[in-house]
Amino acid sequence: MNKDQYQNICMGCMADKGSTSACQHCGFDETKQKKHPSYLGLRDSLNNKYVIGKVIGHGGFGITYLAFEKEIINIQGFEKELFKKVAIKEYFPSALASRDSSDQTIYPLKGNQEEFFKEGLDFFIEEARHVAQFSDHPNIVNIYDFFEENATGYMVMEYIEGENIKSMVDNLVKSNERMPYQEAKTLLIPILSALKYIHSNNLYHRDISPHNIIVRRDKTPVLIDFGAARYIIGEQSRSLDVVLKPGFSPYESFTSKGKIGPWTDVYGIGATFYYMLTGIVPPQAIDRLYHDELQQPSNIKTIKKEINKNVNNAILHSLSVKMVDRYKTVDEFEEGLLNEIPENSDIPGSRNKKIIISLIVCFIFLLSAIFGFLNYMNAPPSNDTLNLKKPFFQDEIETKLNRTTTTTTTTTTTTIPKQCSDRDEVLGICK
Repeated sequence: MNKDQYQNICMGCMADKGSTSACQHCGFDETKQKKHPSYLGLRDSLNNKYVIGKVIGHGGFGITYLAFEKEIINIQGFEKELFKKVAIKEYFPSALASRDSSDQTIYPLKGNQEEFFKEGLDFFIEEARHVAQFSDHPNIVNIYDFFEENATGYMVMEYIEGENIKSMVDNLVKSNERMPYQEAKTLLIPILSALKYIHSNNLYHRDISPHNIIVRRDKTPVLIDFGAARYIIGEQSRSLDVVLKPGFSPYESFTSKGKIGPWTDVYGIGATFYYMLTGIVPPQAIDRLYHDELQQPSNIKTIKKEINKNVNNAILHSLSVKMVDRYKTVDEFEEGLLNEIPENSDIPGSRNKKIIISLIVCFIFLLSAIFGFLNYMNAPPSNDTLNLKKPFFQDEIETKLNRTTTTTTTTTTTTIPKQCSDRDEVLGICK
């Protein structure tokens, strides 16, 4: 493919720029671009149908280019070239390989690195094959093609016109503003749906962050960059598997023996939601293990009072350092987030309701006490009670006064003198 035939096409936006060096559409000026030794060159071709443009992403495992796909169609006997803008991810783990700038070939470093490079390349192609089956989900980037060339692998994806979450939040922070809770939730819920879909196929993204969620111009959020994903076979986990994104990677990602599962993506999406609401990147997970300085979203002064207790707790639960303490699935996390009216929170009117209920309970107790007392007072008296209340009559007193006390033995009768007055004896207080 001849590079010169596309000189009029801007490699920054793929629009027709004419003969000028700077594009009047996007401002990209090729004359000011320096050739990077690790990058493919502008207008380099791949698979004899893709033309490479500017770099739009570069991570530890690969490079993403803006590109266009050339397609020739026949219309009533006339051939016509069509150009479709795409994004192409190149497998290029910089710690394991380098590029020969003379022919663009990727060469693995010697030793064990060569083995790891080959294993990673196999995973990369396998992942592209698996992610391609999700093209029917509106919140997952479409994979159009994948192939091997230059001794490495390439994944051709839909190029999404829009802005990533990182850029959206950063612009708000610059204006001393934060993303409203309802807006953030509206963007988050579709991404949770996308994660549940890929998890059902035993595929985990493992690199969820504000960089990897793009919001289309119609406000549809899309999960991108599955180049860091790993198709799990059994319990295998290699050093090549470890993808680190400070603040967004969970603790288990910091070790080659970390057990990866849906809970790994739960941490990433929880950290992303935290960032969307606060504009603050959570502390790195490995640091939090020893001294956790993560602030509750509702305690951050810049946050509007839109986050209730249950949502606050759901975010913190998703960001638990130890995976055993974290939500195990995205479904659990979503359920926690959608439980927006906490049972014990002081929502409008709840305080008055509690007071009214307390007064009703007290009134019932008071009525019970009154009825109990009235029943006691109106109950028929017992015999003992009557005897106690019976008055002393005059004849009984006279009988008492005529009594004498004697002690009789077999030989003599002795009269014992009284030890107290007659009145005391009658009243029963005589000793």
